[in-house]
Amino acid sequence: MLNLVTIFKYNIKIIMFPIFVKYRTKMKFVITGATGLVGRNLVEYILDNRSGDDEILATGRNLEVLRILEERGAVTQTLDLSAGITEFNVLDNFGGENAVWFHCAAAVAGASDSSFRDINIRGTQKLIQKAEKLKIRKFILVSSISVYGLHSTKNLGFTEDQEPNPGGTYGESKLEQEALIKSSSLKWLIFRPPYIGGPNDKNVLVEFTKRIKSRKMPLLSKTGYMGYVDARDLAAMMFKGSQSQIVNETYNIQGIACTLDDFVDVLGKNLDQEPPYGKKYPYRLIITLSYVNDFIAKLRGKSRARSISVYRIKALTSNRILDTQKISKDLEFKPKYSLDQSVKDWLKTTSP
Repeated sequence: MLNLVTIFKYNIKIIMFPIFVKYRTKMKFVITGATGLVGRNLVEYILDNRSGDDEILATGRNLEVLRILEERGAVTQTLDLSAGITEFNVLDNFGGENAVWFHCAAAVAGASDSSFRDINIRGTQKLIQKAEKLKIRKFILVSSISVYGLHSTKNLGFTEDQEPNPGGTYGESKLEQEALIKSSSLKWLIFRPPYIGGPNDKNVLVEFTKRIKSRKMPLLSKTGYMGYVDARDLAAMMFKGSQSQIVNETYNIQGIACTLDDFVDVLGKNLDQEPPYGKKYPYRLIITLSYVNDFIAKLRGKSRARSISVYRIKALTSNRILDTQKISKDLEFKPKYSLDQSVKDWLKTTSP
């Protein structure tokens, strides 16, 4: 028979046991632009790395992709950032101190100036307003190298402390996004990537592929260095940032720096295309043609960031890369995907 001392010790152990159990708070994640390149890869990364109790709300406008993400385990909702503020009520159950929001939705380079205003600026403003009301833990924004401008002034590329100087309306809208979040009451992180590619890309790699296969890739007499990051590397760092104690910091993120010619060669080889991929043009000729194209686009009310524009040509012929020392130190960033692997994986998800 157990004596009273033994019973007392046994009951104390039962009472004290929960104190020594490590408890992880259930998280709530919101991803805007979940049907785009970065957002989709981010949702998939979180699904693969979350705790079983964590909730994920994926928002976007592509119903087919939302269905795929829902089948994988995310909660999905359609959300148009240009809609009225009442449309943002779909986020009401994803607030509180355990909520992290990732803002990936944006009108990309090449869209109209009105889209930049309605989606990138006003849409972000409404999203921040909602996040403040719901008192979320952290707001993470995907910005862009375009906020810096065209020319890296240091050997290692643009640094986070350099004065922004966007050369186009897209970059201006991304810089305005940053200003909105920095002036809010939220805790935030900002990531500035260069060109982004990888699985399910429908922009950068698609555009270059079309030009390579049609033999219309302009080979310029002047070339520069460009930055590139696989969307999966970006997603991994965004998630890691969300789990860290770091707040109110801006990070450059880049996986690869290469010349335009090297980038095109890697893509061309993976497409089983033989060089040359287009005609060679003197830089002065192509930049003159781009000024004409910009003038015509302006008359038609289009953004300056078209496929052949002054900004685009100068971007491709400048040393436009990022210094990533800060993110390497703070978040221990080491890119997992090479350009070759990124292109190979992209080809598995598309039919170029």
